Amino acid sequence: MELGIQAITNKLRIRAVREDTWDLTDIGREFAKTSEMDTGDALNFTYKLFDIIVDNLNRGIHIKLDRLCTIGVSVDVAGNVRPSFRADSELRAMVRAYQGQFKNAENKGLDDEGFARKWLEANPEDTVIMRDGSERTAADYTP
Repeated sequence: MELGIQAITNKLRIRAVREDTWDLTDIGREFAKTSEMDTGDALNFTYKLFDIIVDNLNRGIHIKLDRLCTIGVSVDVAGNVRPSFRADSELRAMVRAYQGQFKNAENKGLDDEGFARKWLEANPEDTVIMRDGSERTAADYTP
C-alpha cells in the first residue's frame, strides 16, 4: 500500500491522551461544586454565558476571557465564516505543565525520515511517499 508521509506522521505523532471530554453541563456542575451556587443556578449561568458569547460573536464582537482566550470570527477567501480561538498567554503557560499521559511518546523528535522508518519497520510491505515525491520502502532502511 502507498501512503503519504503526512498521513503516517499524523498516525504516529506524539499526542496528549484525552482522559475525558467535558461539555457545558459538566462545567456547570464543577462550577457548582467549587462555588457557593446551587447546581441549577450554576448550570443556568454556564448556559447563559455561552449564549451571550455566541450572540455577541454573531454581532461582530470579539470576546476576551482574561486568562483563558480570545474568541472571534474569521472569514476565509471563499467567504466561509468560522470561529477563531486564541489561547491567552497565561493559559498557554499553565498547559505547559500538563501532567497527563501521551500516546506515541517514543516518537518525540522524529523527522519525516524517522516516521517513514518507524512505519516501514512495522509495515514492510508498504511504500511511503515523501513530501518531495520520492519513495521509501523497507529496503531503504535495511542495512
